Amino acid sequence: FLCRAAAADPSVLHRPVPAVPEVPAVSPQKAASKGALRETLTHATMSDSSPSPPPSDDERLSICRRLLLSSPPGQFDLILADLRNIHRHSGGGGNGAAADLLNDVWAEDARGEYDRRTRRDVLNAGESKEGGGDGGGALVESLRRAMGKYMTTHYSNSNSNSKSNPGGGGSASASARSNFSVTSNNDDNESSSFTVTTYAERIDLRNYHSGSWSAEYTIRNVAG
Repeated sequence: FLCRAAAADPSVLHRPVPAVPEVPAVSPQKAASKGALRETLTHATMSDSSPSPPPSDDERLSICRRLLLSSPPGQFDLILADLRNIHRHSGGGGNGAAADLLNDVWAEDARGEYDRRTRRDVLNAGESKEGGGDGGGALVESLRRAMGKYMTTHYSNSNSNSKSNPGGGGSASASARSNFSVTSNNDDNESSSFTVTTYAERIDLRNYHSGSWSAEYTIRNVAG
């Protein structure tokens, strides 16, 4: 290639070669600092890779409770069983240790908070709850009838199998449950405030499908 270029243009052979830029030298101080940094990073990496101490019982309970409170509809009991199994095989002790730490009293307390947060506790409530004073009785009854018709129209209550679990999980059967509550309270001005709470769920773990719906409505400043 160079011969052909020279034959076409002899001045190619006399063109200057571009100078190679010089690489600045690294001072001994900078080299030492880089070496120290490299050593520090290596030491930090080795320190991070060292095993951390196992969590305490309080930390285990806090983690398990947060997982249970985020359970999908119908899977509270399934996740509880998994947590007990994981705890039993992850340094949490023998078979008795998991039962002692994640015991039934602790689990039911977590279930109560789960039901309150998701409004699932409405399933275990009566159709109508009246509190405080005499006002609002007729309106509460009217709201109860209207809500009963609404829930029957839009949400079903059925069990496809006889082994549905009313506790919120563990069964492979499909089920649909719904309920509502109407609460009446009187304030100092003798006017009534009404709260209507609804909850419905459809669980079909066999087909990997579950869902829940909840709502709360407040009616204020209604004459008694």
